[in-house]
Amino acid sequence: MTAPPSSIVSFAGIAALLVMAPGVDFALVLRASLTSRRRGLISSLGVASGLVLHTGLAVAGVSALLMTSTAQFWLYLVSGVFLVYLGARGLVGLSAELRRGASSTPAAGESDAASDRSAYQRGFLVNALNPKAPVLFLSIMPQFVPERGDNLMYTTLLGSIVVICALVWFPLVAITSHRLSRWLSRPSVSLMVNTVTAGVILTLGIRQLLELL
Repeated sequence: MTAPPSSIVSFAGIAALLVMAPGVDFALVLRASLTSRRRGLISSLGVASGLVLHTGLAVAGVSALLMTSTAQFWLYLVSGVFLVYLGARGLVGLSAELRRGASSTPAAGESDAASDRSAYQRGFLVNALNPKAPVLFLSIMPQFVPERGDNLMYTTLLGSIVVICALVWFPLVAITSHRLSRWLSRPSVSLMVNTVTAGVILTLGIRQLLELL
């Protein structure tokens, strides 16, 4: 049995809304885009790569293991610590820039290649370590897989839709943010944007750790 086109369209709509929902991924891409459009696009690719990983885990049936209490605890712990690290590092970096009166561009000692690699790794790790991602693949996705259909094929198809949504949305965020960078890069505005994004990431990390208590 094949899934009706209407159910696939419905899932695509839900996936698009979930991908577009403001979160750490959005904050990371926005912040990277203020440095350069290239870095924002690379960060977007990292986020999408994380979703590719989750799709692969769902197809392999590993996502179910990640929903166990022990696995969820460690996912929340590692992800929370990583978010706190990113947020705190961002705020410390802003504080250092204010003290030396520097712009919000990367340090001179950091090469473009290293910065690009760092942007990709952050995007990938934040998404890959997201403990709520398996919920999408295990609680929502199965509702759109036909009971008598090929589970492997449909899980791959639906996971690919999520990845495609990310590949459309986050590059759009990066390009739009970069086009607004002339305004967003003003010292006062840039300080506010970077402080808010770093603060959001830090807050989400702390909240995630508190959920373990």
